[in-house]
Amino acid sequence: MGLEPVRKIRKSDASCAIFGALSFSGKPLEGSLAVRGISEAESARGGAYGNGVMFARTERGQRGKNLCIWAEKDIFVDRIRGILSEEGVRVGPFQGSGQIHIAKTEAEYLPLLAAVFRANSELPPDQARVLSFGHGLTLYKGLESLSDLDKAYGFSQATATGMIAHTRYPTGSQPKVARAHPFSFGNVGIVHNGDVTSFSANLRACESRLAELYHLYSGNGVSRFIENVRKSWVGTDSEVIAAMMYTMLKTGLVSEPGLSIGGIMDALIPAFDNSVTRLLRGSAERARLDSLAVNYKGFGLDGPVSCISLITYEDEVQMLAFRDRNTFRPLHIVIDHEKGNVYAASEQRQIEAAAGVDIFSSAVESYSLEPGKFLWASSRSKVIESGRSRRPFIACPGLRPAGGQADAISGAPHQFAGERIEGHRTYYGTLGSHGGSYTDGEGTFEAVGSLQDNCFEASSVRRVVCHANAGMMLGNAFQGERFFHRGSVDSRAFQQLRPKGEREPVVVIGETAGQYLGKMQSGGTIFVLGLEHLAREDVDTPIVGEFLGTGMVRGKIYVRSYVIDDFIKRPPQRRDVIAVCAQLKEEKLISESALREIRHNPLSLPRIRKILEGSRLSATDPGSVEKAMGRLSPLFDQSLLVERRGLNEAELGSYMPIFEDYRLTFSLPADTPKRLGDSNWTVLSVPEKV
Repeated sequence: MGLEPVRKIRKSDASCAIFGALSFSGKPLEGSLAVRGISEAESARGGAYGNGVMFARTERGQRGKNLCIWAEKDIFVDRIRGILSEEGVRVGPFQGSGQIHIAKTEAEYLPLLAAVFRANSELPPDQARVLSFGHGLTLYKGLESLSDLDKAYGFSQATATGMIAHTRYPTGSQPKVARAHPFSFGNVGIVHNGDVTSFSANLRACESRLAELYHLYSGNGVSRFIENVRKSWVGTDSEVIAAMMYTMLKTGLVSEPGLSIGGIMDALIPAFDNSVTRLLRGSAERARLDSLAVNYKGFGLDGPVSCISLITYEDEVQMLAFRDRNTFRPLHIVIDHEKGNVYAASEQRQIEAAAGVDIFSSAVESYSLEPGKFLWASSRSKVIESGRSRRPFIACPGLRPAGGQADAISGAPHQFAGERIEGHRTYYGTLGSHGGSYTDGEGTFEAVGSLQDNCFEASSVRRVVCHANAGMMLGNAFQGERFFHRGSVDSRAFQQLRPKGEREPVVVIGETAGQYLGKMQSGGTIFVLGLEHLAREDVDTPIVGEFLGTGMVRGKIYVRSYVIDDFIKRPPQRRDVIAVCAQLKEEKLISESALREIRHNPLSLPRIRKILEGSRLSATDPGSVEKAMGRLSPLFDQSLLVERRGLNEAELGSYMPIFEDYRLTFSLPADTPKRLGDSNWTVLSVPEKV
């Protein structure tokens, strides 16, 4: 029986991709930008999956809103006009070719909203749909690729202040034109990648608030309005995001004028309970977050989510970009300060291909959104919130001169996957998703550029060097000898890091790391240096994200800063701990005051013990503390040994040569190894079982 030939390893690239851009320079962007940004990531072009683009323009001096509809036949255009007219909404002449038609209306938002709900509830989504009705918004979508849609409607020749685009699946539903992204609701448009698992709760919460707004506007009953609302949904999880954002914007105008964009983001992507309880009790910020959790219960998005949104006003366009608090979906940001543009996309290569930006320029910032943060940019006010704490400029070797083009890479996915790396191979540009995965060999792979998501997965190549930043899931199950990374890494980097035979991998990250670093690590050593923070260490801006070392079974992690307990491992479910404490209070092992204190503080065993030991009950019943701790301890993961200290003599002997190697690799100052050796570290390890 003959052996089959070896096939190249390749993962499916059949996934959603989103793209957004906004100009804050006053110069409009070309529509072709969105086409290039999506085409770079588009797979199965021409397939029946659903694609679309939305353009946003400032319309100073022009009254009215753009009403965009999709109609399978012209007769449905007349039907929509008739329904709107019956609801008192006057519409100008529709213009356009194909199945997308655009008209102007001067109706106010709430009566227009009610009329649109009725029209969309009475027409099957396979026949016609009001797609958008916001200031300066124009929306095109269909089942064709974005390139084919452009051939039909010619929108690449248009100009706009801002734009968002999407390719591929409408999550959780069969592809239909009405279910394709972008989705619009009033003056809000969104594109989304991921799954909204809280969709049903979000829908009902949004409907309730919309009913309140409608009642305030009309003074009438809301039963017919709600019936139309529920019939008008097209049945995919993404559409509710735009509806919730619009509803909260209107709520802020009508009944809660203090609700800002930041408040809307905090309601949509609520902080973890432990993050809230880290705030000082009685502080304004904690009271604000508690109030949002109560007033906007049901609005929080759950599930893996990344989203780009446009919000339009008559004289301004704003762009928001955000992702879920667990950072389960990628979202890359590039700010071009020289040209006055900001971009957001699923992959950095989309931005590079669309706009031709040089991410190594000192005028360009490129990074991934940090957990709990969001990008907020305005055509008038530029970048209001960047979505990151600080990002150092990283100097990279210049690109090869003419004649070295063979070594350039452009970000295509799966490059070099499954190859054997021998010698020293240097490449310039962006290594695309899953690049270098399953590679092996005794050589060195050097990337003068950035690494996208899932690069070097299950790779055992001896040495990898990267000069810039990296996306999610970098080095998953890596088992080479050295991985030197100069910049920052996104979430779940070096998950399942493992040895290969007697060889233990060593990873050195020059700047910061996102959530879940070293998750399920089973060997090797990870260093996070935070070089930008040398001599400026700050406990309030840690250089690693939460859930450090979750599920770790072997190996070590060294973080060159003080990492608080709440950032280490996966904490227990807060509701479980409070439930046990409530039961202990009933058994008179915990006092009422101690229970209140535990409820309002971050959860850790040392902190709970301190609260119990300081209560009056411990004085009258000394054994109550140990009994209570015996019941609570099993809820907490105590598998890791956490030390905060300097490096000992044995560690200095082992690691100083690695620091020197790292310094020489990236041409860092000569005193860098000594400064690292003199630093204090948070060290995570797994105690040996006796």
